Amino acid sequence: MNLLAPHGPFRLDNSFYRSVLAGKAVLQIDQELASDGMARLIAAKFAVGPRKFRKQFARSMVKLASVHVLTGEQGEVRLNCRKVNSR
Repeated sequence: MNLLAPHGPFRLDNSFYRSVLAGKAVLQIDQELASDGMARLIAAKFAVGPRKFRKQFARSMVKLASVHVLTGEQGEVRLNCRKVNSR
């Protein structure tokens, strides 16, 4: 069993959100979703509505696919995610 994927590596469902709301998230940063008001509302919506989770996940994947990744000399890995590295 994998602690980060307790239901198996090939299962993608809303069990993550149910675990967060039950106080059983594996990582502390994941559990903190339950302590933020807006994030908790979203987690609750996904925990009880597997269809809502799947629909939003699909939308997110489509949006992510439209990102044009810069490679080689075109891009850089940011040292601070909030700003472009100094040259």
